[in-house]
Amino acid sequence: MVANLVSDIARSSVLAIVGWIENRLVAVQRDQHSQLVKANKKLRKYTLTNEKLAQTQERNRLARELHDTLAHTLSSVSVQLEAIKAHFDRDPKKAKKLLADTIKNTKDGLTETRRTIVDLRSSELESFGLIQAIRNTGKSAAERGGFKIDFHLDKD
Repeated sequence: MVANLVSDIARSSVLAIVGWIENRLVAVQRDQHSQLVKANKKLRKYTLTNEKLAQTQERNRLARELHDTLAHTLSSVSVQLEAIKAHFDRDPKKAKKLLADTIKNTKDGLTETRRTIVDLRSSELESFGLIQAIRNTGKSAAERGGFKIDFHLDKD
């Protein structure tokens, strides 16, 4: 009988200790889950901030590029047209030469503006993949720079 009582007390003590340990483990797990939720919220906030920063930087880059192409082209055309107007009656040959130069500058500016607008639409990397994006970028640079480029790229 005493042995049964001691056995019951020992069993009860072991169950109480196991219950307490289980309770502590559940509490620790809840705490860790709460910390994980907080960390995920911070990570989402950081990611959104980082995306907004990247978008702002890209918009600024494109705005500078549009300014450098479109605004400079229009300013140049305006000045050249004023020069043509000044030479129109006095020196028609000079005016004709200036007009040809102005037309060329206008077409070059239009080409650069179109290229910039295409850059606004989508990322070539996303649309075409790495190899085609490299080819397109190289071809575009070759056209602008007036040089020839050959590609030897494979999928690996």
